[in-house]
Amino acid sequence: IDEIIPMIQAMNEAVIRAEVVSEIFKETYIIGHKMALGEISRESPEAYEAIFMFVVAMYCLESTQFMPSFGVTFAIADSGIFVPVGKSVQKIAQDEIEIHVQAHKITLDYELKTERGIMAFNKLKPKIKKLIDDIVASEKSWVDYLFQDGRELIGLDANLLFNYTMFCAKDPITFFGFQDQYDNLPEKNPLGYMREWLNIDKIQGSPQEENTGAYLLGAISNDIGSKKLVFDDL
Repeated sequence: IDEIIPMIQAMNEAVIRAEVVSEIFKETYIIGHKMALGEISRESPEAYEAIFMFVVAMYCLESTQFMPSFGVTFAIADSGIFVPVGKSVQKIAQDEIEIHVQAHKITLDYELKTERGIMAFNKLKPKIKKLIDDIVASEKSWVDYLFQDGRELIGLDANLLFNYTMFCAKDPITFFGFQDQYDNLPEKNPLGYMREWLNIDKIQGSPQEENTGAYLLGAISNDIGSKKLVFDDL
């Protein structure tokens, strides 16, 4: 029981953390079914606003809410522990930052140049601001949970991780023009090791230098020569 309770608490914290964007996803899900049932038109403002907000939520999720987890993972790997895991996650992180986040920004930037996009943004602006604030608040709670009870990690603490979260949040905050509503946004990345881990080309360890998690080719050698194996009795 003593081992299960902390696991349940961790799962509960993770669920609470996900509730912020899951509400937006739920709204989009409902609108999608209404469209499929013919209750609302694809061209209706209600449908467009739901999809617009969904893209906003994905942008905020992948640019901000995912980042503290990457920060913890790479801090562990940077200390020399679970390096193969860090290398695998590194590819996911780079994909998020260089492809997903950029795709969301390009989509929103395009729509914000259209009349319907401008109208939707002006209407949804308070909701977008609240989404960002709620994500920041949920990440603060998550970071505090991670480092509670004296938990420690080399090169990382709750303050550094939350400052990194705000550094990442500055991207959507600035994109949507909310920067004047926040004080003391970090000017520089407080986690120097993240610059290295988010650039795969900068980390090239050889198998001789570390335990690699890559798929091994030729790991089995045929050294039985001309001897024949008999399997009839097996």
